[in-house]
Amino acid sequence: MPHKKNGRGRGFGHGRRGRRGMRAGRPRVQPEIEKDFSSITGQTPLQLSPFELEALRLADEENLIQEEAAERMNISRGSFWRILTSARRKVTKALLVGKEITVTISDKPDTTDEE
Repeated sequence: MPHKKNGRGRGFGHGRRGRRGMRAGRPRVQPEIEKDFSSITGQTPLQLSPFELEALRLADEENLIQEEAAERMNISRGSFWRILTSARRKVTKALLVGKEITVTISDKPDTTDEE
């Protein structure tokens, strides 16, 4: 099959589905971000445990897979995943709402979500 010259079809590096994000019918999503942070001043900061911070560092900074990161932390892969999920949830919430994040000092992993 000959290549088309108008930029569509094979041979132009766009793969089988074409350019991402350019498909018809796909709605654009506007992020729900708190624009005015003055309404949330005085709230307690989100607490991030040292284990959650270490899980974020290993997974996102060092790009380790779960098994390697869990081995480095001397915990099971499932525990690592729960700690990482909790940490990401807290950081995302803090960024979207504008809350302060603090790192607490504790002896064991904290997998509870603070609302």
